[in-house]
Amino acid sequence: MTIFLLLSKNVLATYTISINDLPQSININDPQDISLELIVKLGKGSEYYLRAAFSHSDSPSDYFGYTNGYNDKDAKNFYKINTDENGQWEGILRIRPDINSPYFKGEGIYNFKIGYYTAAGSGPSWRYENTIFLSYLVSLTPTQSVSTPTLIPTLSSTPALKPTATYKINEVKDEDGEVLSNVKVYVDGIYLHHYTPEVLTFCDDCQCDNCVSCGFGQHTIKLEKTGYEDWSKEITINPDSFDEVNPAMVFLESNPTSTLVPTLEIPTPTLPLKAVNVLATFSGEILGEDNMEEENFYPLESSQSASKEEITHHSSFTFLPKLILSLGAIFLLSGGLWLWYNLKD
Repeated sequence: MTIFLLLSKNVLATYTISINDLPQSININDPQDISLELIVKLGKGSEYYLRAAFSHSDSPSDYFGYTNGYNDKDAKNFYKINTDENGQWEGILRIRPDINSPYFKGEGIYNFKIGYYTAAGSGPSWRYENTIFLSYLVSLTPTQSVSTPTLIPTLSSTPALKPTATYKINEVKDEDGEVLSNVKVYVDGIYLHHYTPEVLTFCDDCQCDNCVSCGFGQHTIKLEKTGYEDWSKEITINPDSFDEVNPAMVFLESNPTSTLVPTLEIPTPTLPLKAVNVLATFSGEILGEDNMEEENFYPLESSQSASKEEITHHSSFTFLPKLILSLGAIFLLSGGLWLWYNLKD
């Protein structure tokens, strides 16, 4: 038992990814991304890249789909997050199936996963898995069955998608190049309830976060963070365009208005270093001014009488030990002579 207690224990951290509300189905005719609220628990204070992917049951390891506007295989092009000191991150992840992928096999039930890559690019490690029905129709109601879909279209019968445009807002940095967190995103003056980084999708009849129209044309993008100057940019969105921006925000230096209050200069009284008895005559003459010497302030240490008194006092204490030693020597000598006289015979 003692040996087992002394052995080191390997503590395995539990890495999890959870979703508040996963839709039962996704209409692939809808060009807008689906927003998922995630709660991620990974390593403390670390950098990760989140990826969402779809796969068919016939080829479960062939993944496809968009994650915040990207669908390539480069790990560091996916959604970058930084966990806090407790290893937690909460935020929005945007997903969309890629029907132009060779792994898309038409309408039906697909596996859906969310995983992560490490800062070094290793992975993915999947931490969430479920199923979603990809449909050409409106999202299924609870009374509709998804187990036996009646229509399995092929790629050749895929309807043409409406043109879209993507505008990507990367991480915001300050003047020193440090990444800023909790930077709010506004479109045309309306807060989207999202933080940067953010990928916005524009199309005819599109809405960003279901609260502001995101069609083609002119728009104003604004970023806001407490203590920093707002960042704003006018953009023109055209069909099938892609643009990204790396914003930088300037720190606001507080310049409080200070009221100058005149201060009264109060002279500090100077304590006299010498005790002087000053007598004045009727003529204005000051008596005793010539006696203002150092001994007036240190009377005992600096006067000659004090020195003599100290020497006498010191001499009295040095004479007493000599007297005692002398008496002791006489006593010892007398004792020795007495013993010699009485014992010599």
